[in-house]
Amino acid sequence: MRRHAVGVLALVLLVSAVVLAVRSPQEGISYQVEVNFIRVGALLGAFWLAYWDLTRIPPWLWVVFVPMAAVVVLRPRWFFFFIPVVLLLAVLHPRVSSMVRKRRVR
Repeated sequence: MRRHAVGVLALVLLVSAVVLAVRSPQEGISYQVEVNFIRVGALLGAFWLAYWDLTRIPPWLWVVFVPMAAVVVLRPRWFFFFIPVVLLLAVLHPRVSSMVRKRRVR
């Protein structure tokens, strides 16, 4: 159900942006709202497409990457510091053997 809600919200935002582009002048607050509707609608559309892949991401990865993304947004130069950290996490991530996975499924 959440995936459908994300898709509908993305569609509503993109249609609203088109309506604002056609009906309102291309200046001031209406233009800013239109551009933000396009950006958020496109982001939600990408999230809608990747929803099932994102649900399989382990929780520990969210705890690590969300703060990293926030720091990079606030301090863009730190991006180059986080590249080795991300590569290190990709190599050293906890592995679950196929036997354990099969036991959990049953």
